[in-house]
Amino acid sequence: MSDALWGFAGQGPWPVPIVWAVALPLAARLLTTRELQVTTAGVRLTRHLFRLRWGRFLPRDRFIGVRVGCAYVPPRHSHGDGSPKAEAPLLMFTTVLRARPDITLGFGRDVVSMEALARRAGAVLGLPLEREGYVLRAKDGLPLRRRGLGTMLP
Repeated sequence: MSDALWGFAGQGPWPVPIVWAVALPLAARLLTTRELQVTTAGVRLTRHLFRLRWGRFLPRDRFIGVRVGCAYVPPRHSHGDGSPKAEAPLLMFTTVLRARPDITLGFGRDVVSMEALARRAGAVLGLPLEREGYVLRAKDGLPLRRRGLGTMLP
């Protein structure tokens, strides 16, 4: 990148430090990973960047509940026909610990695994569970997307 910027529009070396000053914090943010440890006392949030580690502890009373949310996120050039069986793979589910700010525990296209994750976190922390934006069909358990709907998990 520095070689390409060296001759950028005949400016010589002047754009190089400016671009690196912007690119390094962005790269550090993208390379940082996060680890969550949920215990009965609270949640330990640890971040890793190469050999650096830092984190914080969030006590249990800071959290309000565990929410499983649903969003319609089809892959590119994929569309369902409106039936629950065709729409189910196009839904994305997110499990979130409700606090300020919310902490995302996981996301995926499988409603069963996301609700299981919410149940485990809710059991450890003693928090209520809720669904947002979907209901499960009684006969086969397929998720149906509903807007503005919030229900409690059984």
